[in-house]
Amino acid sequence: MSKRRTHSPEFKARVAMEVISGRKTIQEIAADHAIHPIQVSQWKRQLLDGASELFTRGKKSKDTGESQVKEAELFQQIGKLQMELEWLKKNLSCADARELRKLVDHDQRELSVSRQCALLGLPRSTLYYRPISVCESTLRIMARIDALYLEDPCSGSRRMVE
Repeated sequence: MSKRRTHSPEFKARVAMEVISGRKTIQEIAADHAIHPIQVSQWKRQLLDGASELFTRGKKSKDTGESQVKEAELFQQIGKLQMELEWLKKNLSCADARELRKLVDHDQRELSVSRQCALLGLPRSTLYYRPISVCESTLRIMARIDALYLEDPCSGSRRMVE
């Protein structure tokens, strides 16, 4: 079992430049250096693909500037998420809907009411809902329907016409 050979970057560059010069064929160069012709072709392709990167020094500073802006945005987002997490830990000790509505702070500027409701798992519409009181006659009708249903659960609404 033979050990796999590794070639230095200088050797690869020298072989690829030899191929690009065109003085010898890929087969001849491969035979001279005792390497496979496909390997020579791959090194040539790598050299040609990477040649444009040699002249892009100015773009690297632009890329670092963009990465710094992106990093700042990510740190801002991390801070926002940490603040939301602290708010949740402080306020989410109960699970009743009435108590959850009381936890929403309308005066907090960093966390909108909509976001607070989303974090609490509370629909925002329930925050503003005010229940309407039911009149006495409606309660009497509902009690009578319940009583009729308990007498005969199989009779539907068509039979309850008394």
